[in-house]
Amino acid sequence: MAGPAGWSNADVRAYRRGLAVRSAAADIGARVQLTDTQVRRRAYRAQTLSERTPGVWAACLAGEVSEQNMMIAAEVAGSLPADDPEAWAAFDAAIATPATTAVPGRFRVRARAVRERVHPESLRERQRRAAKDRRVDLTPEFDGLALLSALLPAEQAHAIDADLEQRARHLHGLADETRTLAQIRADVFADLLLTQPIGDDAVGTREKASRAGGRADHHPRSDASRSG
Repeated sequence: MAGPAGWSNADVRAYRRGLAVRSAAADIGARVQLTDTQVRRRAYRAQTLSERTPGVWAACLAGEVSEQNMMIAAEVAGSLPADDPEAWAAFDAAIATPATTAVPGRFRVRARAVRERVHPESLRERQRRAAKDRRVDLTPEFDGLALLSALLPAEQAHAIDADLEQRARHLHGLADETRTLAQIRADVFADLLLTQPIGDDAVGTREKASRAGGRADHHPRSDASRSG
């Protein structure tokens, strides 16, 4: 029998399950002073750890793992293939002890290194698939600011960061420069994107280079990048 708006029985059951989960999360959140989103995230981490890293999960239940390390372990374990329990077991065995002893920064490095070692796919295969998720996101912040973030192939991201750093340090060393290095990096970044009008030959060159997987040579306009 079809449900509301022509839904199938499966659609109705899925909707009801989702509604029940949201209601339970809201109820728990009200009791422990967390938002329902925070409750659901913690539940997801717990499920991931219990299913994929039972050794780490046992240490968590014993109070031997910090919350930060729990988050790291769940994040990295959750990125392993969903149909490879052998990779899960190898990852669990390698990080169970460090999860209880390492500080979060060191543990993250260790967990990521172990992930690379136990992952069944080659790095090239994973990079090719992950690159399809590249994007730019805009997140509003307080006081008239916004966070512009880009998810890119690591090689491109590092190249962009190095380019910004080189340009910013050059300007930072000028005698009359008063901005901080971080401010200059932000100004140069905006200048590089905004000083060329849409349809300009330089923009077309950059777009072609982007489609080809590279970057066209470009130079900031010094007057614009030094404004503000």
